[in-house]
Amino acid sequence: MNKVWQRFKKEKEREDRDYPLDFFHHRRGSTLIEVLISIAVVVLVLVTVVAGGTMVTKNRRFSADQALATKYSQEGLEWAKTIRNSMGWQTFYNTISAKGGPTVTLCMPSLLVTPSALVAANPGTCLSTNVITGTPYLRSIKFVLVSSSEIDVVSYVDWTDNTQDRQTQATAILKEWQ
Repeated sequence: MNKVWQRFKKEKEREDRDYPLDFFHHRRGSTLIEVLISIAVVVLVLVTVVAGGTMVTKNRRFSADQALATKYSQEGLEWAKTIRNSMGWQTFYNTISAKGGPTVTLCMPSLLVTPSALVAANPGTCLSTNVITGTPYLRSIKFVLVSSSEIDVVSYVDWTDNTQDRQTQATAILKEWQ
């Protein structure tokens, strides 16, 4: 037993002499704590990468939805301008005024470019079933009678993004110009 001890002592002295600052050189494996820390670091990196990817996907989806909603809002304004131009100012103004006063909101899932579309439209808020065909978007157009020669038009588009309600709007001032 004494020989074994002496041999161990000599090897230890040689290691200390050859590797004076390397405290871990004599070890042949990793401890359980080192393995757990390594696994924790790898998991943390993977979670960060997946969370970043999820955030990028969510932001890309929101940007696409918002761009499409903005397009539908702009279409609502263009529709109002087209109807005004085809009806003439006084008929357009009287039709809006006859729908209920200084502020009128129309739910417009489809935009028929005929004066009869405006005449037939009923004022009120959109129901969840009044979406633009093939989309999750609700479009409403609000007319505010400012004066006999001016109407403010606001086109709203609403949608739900996962569980959050979203809205975009476009505004125009229509004036008697003919």
